[in-house]
Amino acid sequence: MGVKPRIGELQSLIQKMVGISQDSPTYEKLAGYIEKNYMSIIFMTAGELAAEANISQGSVSRLCSVLRYRAYNDFLRNR
Repeated sequence: MGVKPRIGELQSLIQKMVGISQDSPTYEKLAGYIEKNYMSIIFMTAGELAAEANISQGSVSRLCSVLRYRAYNDFLRNR
């Protein structure tokens, strides 16, 4: 059984990331990576995502926090 993103939730998340990323080139870079690679990030750790997006792991954690998730794992479960 494949993982299927819920379109409404995905669009809402992308809108939040776009709004946040306007103030930060790092968040913009990460948001773009997540948007383009949405299905593959579910198998990545925060460190792997950071490496793939060419940013720091701390930036991944901070973006999750700004999006009101307690941690990266919460972001993955509730995206």
